[in-house]
Amino acid sequence: MRGLLGDILSAEAEVTVVDMEAGLEHLSRSGGTLRHVDRLLLVVEPYVKAIETARRSLVLARDLNIPAIGVLANKVREPEELVLIEQFSADHGVGLVGPIPYDEAVRLADRDGRPAITAAPDSPMVHAIAALADSLEGAWEQPLPR
Repeated sequence: MRGLLGDILSAEAEVTVVDMEAGLEHLSRSGGTLRHVDRLLLVVEPYVKAIETARRSLVLARDLNIPAIGVLANKVREPEELVLIEQFSADHGVGLVGPIPYDEAVRLADRDGRPAITAAPDSPMVHAIAALADSLEGAWEQPLPR
């Protein structure tokens, strides 16, 4: 995976989006998969262990000199959960790009092996993801200094 991603990114692709599995190995100093990226979005669920993993990921991402890092609050069920992730973002100087609500319709679609966008096109999560895509396109399309 590391070699493939390196080849794609070195080919001057305008935009390459990679959804990586949770974990820290992608950010290792010894040649992690994400060492070539210039923008990283940490998807954080509102749980203490997930926030600790995000904190450790942020340290590693900064060690790799990834120039643009954002946080996405995922599967938020109540305002207090969003506050938890907002506080993490503020404490670590990382922008919160938005919340994605927990949505039972999406969980059921996933259980049945169906895409949420077709199984529950009017669900709050589907709408939030569409809005997120629009906002990221505008906010992160600016070139970074090299």
